[in-house]
Amino acid sequence: TMIRRKKSKQQLINTEEKVAELLISKRLNYEQVNQMFDRICELSNRPQSIDSCSPLLSVLLDAACKVDCMEREENPNKRWNHRVERDLRRKLFALGYGIRIEDVERDL
Repeated sequence: TMIRRKKSKQQLINTEEKVAELLISKRLNYEQVNQMFDRICELSNRPQSIDSCSPLLSVLLDAACKVDCMEREENPNKRWNHRVERDLRRKLFALGYGIRIEDVERDL
C-alpha cells in the first residue's frame, strides 16, 4: 500500500501540473477560475471549507498557487493577476463559516 499511496500522490501532483499548464495555456483570468471554483462547490453537494474541501477544489487551488508564484515574465498569460490563489482561499475560508464573500463585498 505504501507504493500505491506514493503513486496516487504522484498522480495528484501530475494533475496539479496539468491544471497549472491549462490555466496558463488557456489564458484564464480570475473570473474564469472563480467560476470553476463556484461550479466545483455547487457540484460537490457538501459544504466546502479550508479543513474539508473536495479534491478537485484542492487541485485547482494548488495549481493557481503554482501559477501565482511564477514570475510575471515567465507567465505568457498576461490576464493572470498573481492573487488568484489567495483570493480563492479567502473565499473558501469564508464558506467554512457560511459566508459568501461576494455578498459581503457587494454590501460594502
